[in-house]
Amino acid sequence: MRPGIKRLVAGLILFLGAFIVPVLFVLPVIMAKSDEVQFKAPGKTEFTAKDAGRFYLWNDFQTVYAGKTYNQSEKLPGGLDIHIKDANGHELTLLTDTSISENNGTDSKKSIGYVETTQPGKLTIEITGGTEERIFSFGKSNILKIFGLIFASLGTVVFFGSIGFGLIIWGTIRLLQGRKG
Repeated sequence: MRPGIKRLVAGLILFLGAFIVPVLFVLPVIMAKSDEVQFKAPGKTEFTAKDAGRFYLWNDFQTVYAGKTYNQSEKLPGGLDIHIKDANGHELTLLTDTSISENNGTDSKKSIGYVETTQPGKLTIEITGGTEERIFSFGKSNILKIFGLIFASLGTVVFFGSIGFGLIIWGTIRLLQGRKG
C-alpha cells in the first residue's frame, strides 16, 4: 500500500464523521414529540409529571387544535385567572417568564411562565376568564437540552474535524512524496 493512504482514509472518515455523528444526536431530540399537553381555555386539563423540575405554561398563539386553526396575538388578553395545582390540591406559584418563543412549522408559541415541582405526579392546570377561546400547552421546555446538544456537537465537529483535516493533509503530503520517489 502506498505511503499516506491509511492516513488519508482515516482523515476522511474522521472529518466526515465529525459532521454526521452530531446530526444523529441532535436531530432526534429536535424531532421528538414532547410530553406537553395542549388544551383550550377557558378550561382545565391534567398533566402527569414523570419527574420533578420546571414546567412551562405556553400561549400557543398560532396552532391547529382539534382540527381548528388558531391565529391570535402573542399578547394574552386581560382578565385571565391561571391556577396550577399539584396532586394534593396545593396551588403552585406560576413564575412569569415570557422570554422563550418556539416556532415549529406552522405552530408558534410563547412562554407565559413556569412552576417548579419537587416530585413527580399529577398537576391540574385551570384557566378561566377572558373573552375568547385560546389554546395553551403545558410541559417541560427542551430548549436547554437542544442548546446543550448543539454546543456539544459544535465541539465534536471542531475537535474531530480538525484532526481529520490534519490527517487528510498529512496523508496527501505522504502520497505526493511517494510519487516523487
